[in-house]
Amino acid sequence: MDYHYGIHTVYNIAYHLVWVTKYRYQVLKGDISLGVRELVRQMTEEMIKNYLDHHSEANPNNNFKTEYGELK
Repeated sequence: MDYHYGIHTVYNIAYHLVWVTKYRYQVLKGDISLGVRELVRQMTEEMIKNYLDHHSEANPNNNFKTEYGELK
């Protein structure tokens, strides 16, 4: 997770990608669909771990895992 720094700001830009085809026709099917889903899960878990590592150093009382639980 990369933080960007300005003169008076610190920010992180996050993107939310939605891929919808005309008439919501299912493009990703079968093994491809499962592969994309697993890839997105792995990337999300890595980003959350990076977030927790960064913020647990700054705040040792961080209770993200107890509040939200493990990813499934």
